[in-house]
Amino acid sequence: VLIDPKQRRIVAKIPTDSATTHMLAVTPDEKTIYTANVQSKTVSVLDVPSRKLAKVIQTEAEPQRMTLSPNQRWFVTNLGPAHKIAFYRRSDNQVDFTVPIDGVPFVSKFSSDGKYLYNAGMERGTIRVWKIDVAQRKVVATTSEALGKMIGSLEVSPFTGHVFLSSSDLNKVSEIDSDSWRVLKQLSTDSTPDCMVFATVK
Repeated sequence: VLIDPKQRRIVAKIPTDSATTHMLAVTPDEKTIYTANVQSKTVSVLDVPSRKLAKVIQTEAEPQRMTLSPNQRWFVTNLGPAHKIAFYRRSDNQVDFTVPIDGVPFVSKFSSDGKYLYNAGMERGTIRVWKIDVAQRKVVATTSEALGKMIGSLEVSPFTGHVFLSSSDLNKVSEIDSDSWRVLKQLSTDSTPDCMVFATVK
């Protein structure tokens, strides 16, 4: 749904062709939306100006979460059961390449310069995070250091470049140094933290 916050009402609806759509990514110009449709094993491409479903893409396995590269070259989703992360070209909506993961990838975010993709998921019942070199198309660092067992979400600070990870079983948010790939500190939360966002307060 598209909501006008000033009018406080829904102004349009765009179908995804799936009953299990979970998470989306919007292009900076707000003209295209990509959605991950978990049980449908599809990704939907939505044309915002025309309010239409532009394309449905079949995926190899259930896709979880969605993100866009800073240069807008790729949209990326996590194929957990297939143990890989899929990079799709925005130019033709085709798979460009995949990166194998020694676990179940769940949520990804790019570094601000696009050189790295950071991913959080599960491996043997424990949260694990991976640092992927996009140019090399491979994992270059990984850890599960005191991160808990139930992943919430992952975000990258635009101010420090550090990775922040929420764990709903620990009720904590972990801050990870993006260079050393070590946990710097953990912030306690009230209960079951999930999605996060960074913003500048004016």
